[in-house]
Amino acid sequence: MPTITLNKTPNIEFGQLASSLCFDLAKKLNQKPLGVAELLVGAVNRSNFNLVEKVASAGAGYINFYVNFAKFSALTLKSINELKHDYGFLKTSKPTKIIVEHTSVNPLHPIHIGQARNPMLGDALARILECRGHTVSRHYYIDDVGRQSSVVAYGY
Repeated sequence: MPTITLNKTPNIEFGQLASSLCFDLAKKLNQKPLGVAELLVGAVNRSNFNLVEKVASAGAGYINFYVNFAKFSALTLKSINELKHDYGFLKTSKPTKIIVEHTSVNPLHPIHIGQARNPMLGDALARILECRGHTVSRHYYIDDVGRQSSVVAYGY
């Protein structure tokens, strides 16, 4: 049995997902891909897929799937309402302890705007990992020589 893959369609008029499974099946069955696609579309029991509005054969043998946007939207809003702030954050099955080290700048040169992005990237990465359920420690390293250390010490 060939692997069943679903891909985004090149045009929204062809639905939201498409499968080229029929091309592989047609070779094995010695039939035309479009004929195989029509047989499969006719055999699909849509009652098992409440988020699929329509399944259709198309082109030379593709199967296109159309989303039922009313049901999909209702499910999305229900999920947001139930999960609140956890919506969209998939927790990991194996939480681990992670150390995120960032922002060690060159002590021999002044800090510039290009280096200012590193603390933001490091903190964003740490927050994403925490949302996934990991225990995250952040470490900010500054070298012990140079102008930055003096400025930080003076500012402190």
